[in-house]
Amino acid sequence: MTPNEKSLIEDLFNRLRSSAPAGRDNEAEAAIAAEMARSPGAAYALVQTVLVQDHALREAHAKVQAAETAAQQAPQAP
Repeated sequence: MTPNEKSLIEDLFNRLRSSAPAGRDNEAEAAIAAEMARSPGAAYALVQTVLVQDHALREAHAKVQAAETAAQQAPQAP
C-alpha cells in the first residue's frame, strides 16, 4: 500500500465518523452486520468500491465545472 492509498482510506473513515447519521435503522444495521459476518472480504471490497466511485465523482465534478466555466467564457451568439 502506498502512502497515498493509506491516506485515502484514512480520509474515508474520517468522513464516515464525522458524518454518522443521528438515527440508525436497527433492522438495516442488523442485516448489514449479518451480511458482513457471512462475507469476510466485504469490508475490503466495499472500501475499494467507495474509493473508486469517489474518485470518479470528483473527476466528473471537475469536468462539469470546466465545461460550465468554458460556457460562461464563450462569446454569446446574438
